[in-house]
Amino acid sequence: MKNIVLVKDADGVSSSLHYLSGKKVLAVDTETTGLSPISNKITLLQIGDKNRQYVYDVARCGDSISGVFSVLLSQDIVKILHNAKFDYTFILTNWGISMPNIRCSLVGSQLLTKGIINADNSLKGCLDKYMGIKMDKTQQKTFGKMKFGDEFKEAQIDYAAADTEYLIDMESKIFNLLKERGMEALYKLECETSRVTGDMEVNGIFLSKEMWDALAEQSKAGAFAAKDKLDEHFRKVCDLDLFRMPKINYASPQQLLPKLIELTGIPIESTGEEVLKELDHPVIEDLLMFREEMKKITTYGTEFSRTNINPVTGRVHSTFKQLGADTGRMASKEPNLQNIPAGAKYRECFRAQLPGYKLVCADFSGQELRLLAHISREPAFIHALSNNMDLHSYSASLIFGIDYESFFEKDENGNTIVDSAGDPVIKKEMKKKYRNPAKSITFGLIYGMGPGKLARDLGIQLAEAKDLISKYFTAFPKIKETLDRITEKAMKDKYAYSPLDGRRRIFSGVDWDHKGKVAHLQNAAKNQPFQGAGASVTKLALCWMKHSIDLNGWDAKIVLVVHDEILVEVVEEQAEIVKQELEKNMIEAFNHYADSVPMVAKGEIADYWVH
Repeated sequence: MKNIVLVKDADGVSSSLHYLSGKKVLAVDTETTGLSPISNKITLLQIGDKNRQYVYDVARCGDSISGVFSVLLSQDIVKILHNAKFDYTFILTNWGISMPNIRCSLVGSQLLTKGIINADNSLKGCLDKYMGIKMDKTQQKTFGKMKFGDEFKEAQIDYAAADTEYLIDMESKIFNLLKERGMEALYKLECETSRVTGDMEVNGIFLSKEMWDALAEQSKAGAFAAKDKLDEHFRKVCDLDLFRMPKINYASPQQLLPKLIELTGIPIESTGEEVLKELDHPVIEDLLMFREEMKKITTYGTEFSRTNINPVTGRVHSTFKQLGADTGRMASKEPNLQNIPAGAKYRECFRAQLPGYKLVCADFSGQELRLLAHISREPAFIHALSNNMDLHSYSASLIFGIDYESFFEKDENGNTIVDSAGDPVIKKEMKKKYRNPAKSITFGLIYGMGPGKLARDLGIQLAEAKDLISKYFTAFPKIKETLDRITEKAMKDKYAYSPLDGRRRIFSGVDWDHKGKVAHLQNAAKNQPFQGAGASVTKLALCWMKHSIDLNGWDAKIVLVVHDEILVEVVEEQAEIVKQELEKNMIEAFNHYADSVPMVAKGEIADYWVH
């Protein structure tokens, strides 16, 4: 028999605490007036275990609901949630509670199913999969139509209670599966990361509308200029209108392709960007430039600021998908802040919001390459990184048999010239001829690049590309052994594996007789150890930084993460100590997973987003 207790007053709250306070594990859920923690309210709070569920009518409990805060704030009680980030953000904005010690069954199920196409990790799907329970979700939509203070029907209360009734047992089953697969520590990290991603969504980041919109106007001018250049080309092959403009839609592949072939004399297969980038012709160059300028208008124009700046906070609140990629990397959407152009003119629009505040921006130096060095135990790589050498110049010196010091500009006394960041200045001719190819190979191998792509990227013959890769593996034999071993194991086990943190990417629904698809999986297998561990390194640094901020009571908040880059907004007087702490946490997080290679984390204090 179900034991559901509806709580509507102070006496009910007090009575519930007698049952809840002694528990070690509780399930928690909320019902809200909408999906935005910034503008919507919690209407129901559900807390309980498999034997009893308390459903708190928040409006009728009034101020007495604060009695339950001791349970939510307890470090000694494990709180089980499904999609913990959602409930965490609402509890944070509605009541100012940064709920600790949480476990998320959604995150756990996602870790178990990464790579499985169309895996259903919803509460309904998980209950069916792990518990054999069919859940009726028909009442779910009724909550969105309600206002704070409306009366709830019995069916709604029963539905709300059911969201917590099976959570503890279900999460336990998920946890045991994760433990069997060596993913226990990873799961705990991801659960703690849910709090940080929740903080970032609530914190948001300030975007200067004036600066952004001014930039958008510049983009329009750039697009007009690029279109003028295109028009000059296409006037030669198109009919003209009354104003001598070519009658062609540059966004239509059907119209564009035959005219491109006519203009270039090249049998072009399609107007796709990857195809066009392989071609060398003035009209192709101008077309790609026009597309780039148009993307700036459509993706980063005035509509971006109008749509994404929250009218209440004046900030951009992106949604962070904690396990956005199969590798474990985060993703960002609505808007995608991880895809903002790297150029300073765009990023300097993201700033500290109030006078007297700064942004501390820090990134890991060569995170994936250092992970490659640690996993492969390649002596030459470790030597270069341990001695703070320029890795790509050092690689090139070994591949091409050139003295390492000859790559750098020297002063009249023979000393290496350094730039403002303290890095050695590389000779342009050495960079283009030797260092860039070595860099392309190193990064390419992590992503499974073959000689064909290397040849296209560097504009060289296939035979030359094969020779370069052969020389590379001769210089760094441990890297070849490692990549071969990773690929062989993945093909045997049918999943990609990240050995430093235990992440898995399951290869499901694969036609193993299709060479092209198998080759794609081999590339994914090679990349998983580096992107997977990189994701864990960054997440661990984020969790430690949140702990540092909370412990020290700093006037600071984490506002953004972009793969290996972290941004913290902080009052100016505390900026230096926060920068030092952020760098320390990043370095120690890296060495937690890879202790054989030194890490450098470079922080900078600025008024805007740098790097």
